[in-house]
Amino acid sequence: MNWGTAIIGIFALALCALPFILDRFSRSRKEKQLLGMLQGAAHQHDCKVDIHGTCGRIALGLDEGKKALFCYAQRADRDIAEYVDLTQMRSCRTVKVGRSGHGQHSDASIEQLALCFAPKDTNAKEKRFELYYAGTGTYLTDELEFADKWTKLINERL
Repeated sequence: MNWGTAIIGIFALALCALPFILDRFSRSRKEKQLLGMLQGAAHQHDCKVDIHGTCGRIALGLDEGKKALFCYAQRADRDIAEYVDLTQMRSCRTVKVGRSGHGQHSDASIEQLALCFAPKDTNAKEKRFELYYAGTGTYLTDELEFADKWTKLINERL
């Protein structure tokens, strides 16, 4: 009787844990795929990825030797690979575009989040890596912390 209860308990525990285990494997596989695409984009510019990070469907990578930053983003309609030469940039900042609510329960919402690079040449245009856009139908999760972390990391190297 006790063995039967133990077996049923172990089976129930395994059944409850299975979705979490499968989710972790799925995320790990997607992250490896993103990093592979990011490394491919870096290879096109004769660079390598020394430091990298992923958040959702976005991967950022940094070649410390050549001071180059790469962004690879998977969008619903297309994939985007972007590159910025950090030797040509003066600073990096996190840009949050949003709207504030009105009324009794007013909440501010972020509609767009990007890394913005200010060039050393004042006549050159700013470069942006879009990390989040509300129009894509996804929810803002860890992108804000991810953007702040990378802004700090990039500014330390400029």
